[in-house]
Amino acid sequence: MIKHLFKTALSLFGKLLIAKFFAFVLSVTLLMALSGLIGSILTQFCAFMLVVVLLYSSAWEIGDKDANMASIGRRKRDALLGLKAGLIAAVPDLALGIMLLLSKGGAISERFSVLYSLLNCNYLPLQQALLPPTLTAAEQSWAGYVIMALTALIAPMCAAFGYALGLNRTSISEILFYHTPESRARHEERLKARRQKRRFHA
Repeated sequence: MIKHLFKTALSLFGKLLIAKFFAFVLSVTLLMALSGLIGSILTQFCAFMLVVVLLYSSAWEIGDKDANMASIGRRKRDALLGLKAGLIAAVPDLALGIMLLLSKGGAISERFSVLYSLLNCNYLPLQQALLPPTLTAAEQSWAGYVIMALTALIAPMCAAFGYALGLNRTSISEILFYHTPESRARHEERLKARRQKRRFHA
């Protein structure tokens, strides 16, 4: 089970890196095309959704696969595995958040916020709003630093939520997009076929 936990954490960490890369590309593209408050809000929303959707969907698939394995007795159910794996995957971001708070307290250079913005680029527009680069660390608010540090918890929350729903075979897309009994039945058939294929390869 420990091996599976760290394997899941590594997978989520990889997805988080991918999400950060595309969020950076998206942020640069949108901020060049759009300026002002609307551009910043739209950029941050798109970057945020990119992280949420990618981590949630990845965790959901892992949870769904674990549900298959548990149903045939090859793996124990652990509803908290998504949260634990998400926290492990977010260790670098949690460390960055702590260091950001230390920079506000003067324990390390206040210029660390510049490095933080590069390493945590998926929340760059939010950081620019909360921690304006034109102000010194002393002039910036503690609330802005705390909020930016807490963004490191978004990834574990997405992983925990997605894995728990996948483990219980609950699909948000099914609830939102498949309203009629016929569409739900067709969707369920596709899910069953996918699960059987996974079980066969397992």
